[in-house]
Amino acid sequence: MECPICRGQIQKKHFRPNWDLANIVGKVRQWDSSRSSVEEAEVNLCVKHKKSLDLFCEEDREAVCVVCERSPEHSSHTVLLLEEAAQKCKEQIQTHLQTLKGEREKLKEFQVRGERESQEWMDFRSTLTRCEKAKLQQLVGVSPELEKRVVNSYRINKALKETLKTFKGTEEGEGRHVSVTAGEEEL
Repeated sequence: MECPICRGQIQKKHFRPNWDLANIVGKVRQWDSSRSSVEEAEVNLCVKHKKSLDLFCEEDREAVCVVCERSPEHSSHTVLLLEEAAQKCKEQIQTHLQTLKGEREKLKEFQVRGERESQEWMDFRSTLTRCEKAKLQQLVGVSPELEKRVVNSYRINKALKETLKTFKGTEEGEGRHVSVTAGEEEL
């Protein structure tokens, strides 16, 4: 061990307790703990009157001393003992907590219901998409047949127009007029 003053080595056989220093340290510790309890007591004292804050003014929502309670500032206010006011506040908090818990449960139910409905809509949308693809594939499957019909109708229509033109040329000599666009014979 080392001496705190000269930094010289101290042998254990020469080591002896310093009772004066121990007493001083004990008194400093007591003074420090009593000072913190005094500070705590000062926190619970009225700033104006240095009296204990044992009452609670409901209108101003603050702790007051007996002198403040009788002052004109608080005389018409409802004043309770601090313990009663604390109990009343605890009950109000419990009531609000129960209300919030009920609302939270309702929100959870809405969330679950919303997720379920969302999933149903997603399933519905997926089904519609599959149906649309199936219909489109059916139309694509019919398309070659439809194309053949259109081409065939076009050929027939072209042949008819050619025939009408030919017929028109032979009929003009006889005084008849045939309209190719209308497809009807005009006299």
